[in-house]
This record gives sequence, C-alpha cells and structure tokens, in this order.
Amino acid sequence: MKHFCLQCDDGTELVHERRDLSIHADEYVDNVAQVSGWHCPVCGECEFDAGEGARYTQALAALRAKANEQRAAAIRATCKNLGLRQAEAGRLLGGGA
Repeated sequence: MKHFCLQCDDGTELVHERRDLSIHADEYVDNVAQVSGWHCPVCGECEFDAGEGARYTQALAALRAKANEQRAAAIRATCKNLGLRQAEAGRLLGGGA
C-alpha cells in the first residue's frame, strides 16, 4: 500500500523505514533514534508506526523540561545578581511571586 505526504501535498510518496528524527526546544537539540514510520524524503514529515508517536512525544517533553529548567535557573541567577526579591521579579518579568 502506498502512502503519500500530506504535508507536501504534491504526490510525494512516503518511505517506510527507521530514521533518526531531530527534536528542538529553545536552543536545545536532540535526536530520537530509529523512529519507525512512513517518512517523507522531501520535507521530513513522518507518519509514526504504533507506539512511535508516544516515544517521540516523551523525548520532546523531556527536552522541553530541560529547556524550562535552564531558563528558570537563568532567571533566578539574573534576579540574584540584580538583588531582586521574588515579588519584584514577578512584577518586572510577569507572573506571580
């Protein structure tokens, strides 16, 4: 059975294989190894095989959590360097105390 890329929408035929996929969160980049599914050779989109979407999503969530932790640490360090209390930083940066 042939599968066609819905993203390209030009008749590009998908290839069923395992391929490493890149994930991005802020400045962080990682790979999800050997993702099984129907991959587009033109745009890189993938129709995941069963279970692969969950694996990809979990890896992306972990990378986003790492990016969020680093962002929070940078904000804390900046506030400490500026001598801002938590309530003051909340008013300046948005959000709560």
